[in-house]
Amino acid sequence: MLFIILMIVLNVALQIRRPAGQEMLWTYNDPYGFKSNNLTLPSGFVATGGAAQLGAFWDSLNSCLFGLIGFETIAITAAENRDLRTEETVKIGTRKIALRIILLYSLATFTVGFNVPYTYPQIVDNEIISFGYGQNCVFVISPILNRLRGWPYFINDFIIFSATTAGANGLYNASRTLHALATIPEVWPELGPVQTLRRRLQRTSYGVPHAAVLFSAAFGMIGFLAANENSQFILGRLVRFSVTLLTITYGLMAASFLSFFRSLKAAAEGRDENIDNKDDPGVRRLYDRQNPQYPYRSHGQWLRAVYALFGCSVLVLFNGWRTFSPPFSVGDFVACYIGILLLVVLTVLYQIKFWGWNPRNWQRRATNELQIPRPEIATSVPRRGRLALVDTDNLFIWPNAKIFGRWLWIWMR
Repeated sequence: MLFIILMIVLNVALQIRRPAGQEMLWTYNDPYGFKSNNLTLPSGFVATGGAAQLGAFWDSLNSCLFGLIGFETIAITAAENRDLRTEETVKIGTRKIALRIILLYSLATFTVGFNVPYTYPQIVDNEIISFGYGQNCVFVISPILNRLRGWPYFINDFIIFSATTAGANGLYNASRTLHALATIPEVWPELGPVQTLRRRLQRTSYGVPHAAVLFSAAFGMIGFLAANENSQFILGRLVRFSVTLLTITYGLMAASFLSFFRSLKAAAEGRDENIDNKDDPGVRRLYDRQNPQYPYRSHGQWLRAVYALFGCSVLVLFNGWRTFSPPFSVGDFVACYIGILLLVVLTVLYQIKFWGWNPRNWQRRATNELQIPRPEIATSVPRRGRLALVDTDNLFIWPNAKIFGRWLWIWMR
């Protein structure tokens, strides 16, 4: 976060001391502007108009989605957090990271655009799918164009450091997810060797699933593909493959939330026959989203889930639109759409496992289990992250100042 803030301040300072003869915000004025005027396809054809602008936006959106990989870390670490009922770290963390990404990433992209036009040759890439090197990074190019010494090396080194930490973060997420799956025998095929592997992945030592960590780290060997002279294309395909899987996962999570929302509403109204003491007001209050102590709730959450499901579906279906422009690339097409094939294959295999070979017997397998484990409510009063002043009539008093400082610290740290 501090590095992104530094990049924002640096690029604003470079815009203030811009070269002589350059007007203020010159990269956002003619002949550049706030949006691209055309899109160059791999064949060399230059497309113009609204369709070209939409295509350029769509490609940049897929690249931005790659930066969201790891967003789910907060939820994965929930089991290793402090008391969630009092600290509410998952609720605060998910909201803070969303705000920081929206605010800081947008400001960083906007301010670096002060100093680098989108037509600069180092950032222009007409390939279908590729992932450039450090010299193609707009944050490295910005100080170079402004003739700063040392800054390009520092920024490039920090990018390498960020990639390393992202790899460690991905290893954590993968190993914990794999360990969680290993604790559910029904997920795995009922074969002796597979169940043996599952039991090994389930084992932990001092709370660390070493086997799951080593198994997940083995995929790091893919990094040796960078030794190839065409590494930018291979990495680009891996990135697009990862983005497709990420988008599919987020779409499925949105769909599962819609089902969860319906089940939760039924339990709050006492219509779920699987809930013990379903008519008890205290039990029904545990599932009531209007309860002030309900752990996590946001406005329009159901509508957001519908929007996420629709958006993810559209992104998955059209993420490889450039592969259809001549010349057609089989490798790029496979990288864009093999994730859909994997989803279909896994779905069919699970249907066969639980319901047999007859497709007429296949159905959605949802337990709708809401009481194992029993839901918990937040116990913090007032709720963490919520500003509750002592005296709203006299704002400028010391107790209010302390509460405001504590509230600000929760959201800033």
